[in-house]
Amino acid sequence: MPTQRPDVTVVVPMRNNAATIGEQLEALSSQQYEGFWEVVVVDNGSTDGSLETAARYASRFQDFRVVDASEIRGVSHARNAGAAAGRGEVILFTDADDVVGEGWIAALVAGLERADLAGGPLDESSLNPEYAREWGDPPIPTDRFNVVAGYLPNARGNNVGIRRSVFDAIGGWNEEYRFAEDVELCWRAANAGYRLVFVPEAVVLYRRRHTVLGLARQQFVRGRQTHRIQLAQAFGHLGFRPASDTSQRRQSLGWIIRNAPAAVFDRSKRGSVIAKLSYGLGWAVGAPRRREVRRKLHRGDEG
Repeated sequence: MPTQRPDVTVVVPMRNNAATIGEQLEALSSQQYEGFWEVVVVDNGSTDGSLETAARYASRFQDFRVVDASEIRGVSHARNAGAAAGRGEVILFTDADDVVGEGWIAALVAGLERADLAGGPLDESSLNPEYAREWGDPPIPTDRFNVVAGYLPNARGNNVGIRRSVFDAIGGWNEEYRFAEDVELCWRAANAGYRLVFVPEAVVLYRRRHTVLGLARQQFVRGRQTHRIQLAQAFGHLGFRPASDTSQRRQSLGWIIRNAPAAVFDRSKRGSVIAKLSYGLGWAVGAPRRREVRRKLHRGDEG
């Protein structure tokens, strides 16, 4: 390992990304940044050859390591492990199935010279066929951060940088969250008085699901999650007001009814209908889990 302390640590969590990690590491190896920086790839239990693929890129970097974080599944745990293994005063996070744009490191570092956290836009066009850009989630804004329920902006977990001192002060990523962990991190930082800045030049090419099966699995898993309850519990007293479950179900059902006929002939609409149905199925399957989370949170309030 080089003895020089890096200015920047780039953390890349990975789990079964053998098909995409090479493209991400290729893009990172082409970054032009004058400071000394390191890449920490964090394996979260891959079984598909991801480790071997990542290792082939080690010689492309000044400082490159692959660390094991397979003992606990989850991207938040992997990111925390990567941050702990890194030595940079600035920590940048991206994902193994996306691709950083030219000048990404330099742009985020520049953003962190005037703020505590920084994030940039996601390019949904470069890595995705046209039909897949409309699947699952609505298009992501490219000129500003997302704002959930009109509360506070948040950077995306695959395109965010944070000063190490701030990361340590707020306790890193919350490993209780399986989804919306980036929302929780940014909101927690904002409520602690730290500033988040949008950096238009810090672009990450974002990869959506390209197959109906992959999309259905993704949305089913999301539907099972408990993040809305957790966010409401953590930030409700600070002004966060999410839409009710009843309202969301009504909106989703109405959308499916309106768009189902067009889905027969339109591939994009078909994917979107399948996504909403899969999310709804996951939501139904996850009902007992959500009830248990509510009980635990309620007991915590009483204690």
